[in-house]
Amino acid sequence: MHEIDRGLLLVFPKRPFVDWLNSVDTSGRPVTLDELWREPDAILVKEFETDDDADKLVERLGHEIFEHVLLEWEPDRAAWPATRDKETFREWFDVRCLPVVFDQVDDRIRHLD
Repeated sequence: MHEIDRGLLLVFPKRPFVDWLNSVDTSGRPVTLDELWREPDAILVKEFETDDDADKLVERLGHEIFEHVLLEWEPDRAAWPATRDKETFREWFDVRCLPVVFDQVDDRIRHLD
């Protein structure tokens, strides 16, 4: 296993996100917070060393992460919440920052998009 030069952000939704999601997706049974917490978004980021560095990284990337998660669930941007500022991001998501990532695969990482 090899340490790689990346950190990892795990993005866990909070109740306001789930409420919004269930309000726009009426195709089936409502999704629960527990279901969404089982598969958080995992985002590789520039490596960081301190909690302060991690906070600054989340602060800088918050808007991009917010839109990424919204797009995953709702492609119609017109259905997105009008307010997508830093405060709303913090109300809607809990971000856990891991400074060390290990890769146990010897193949190159491919970008799929």
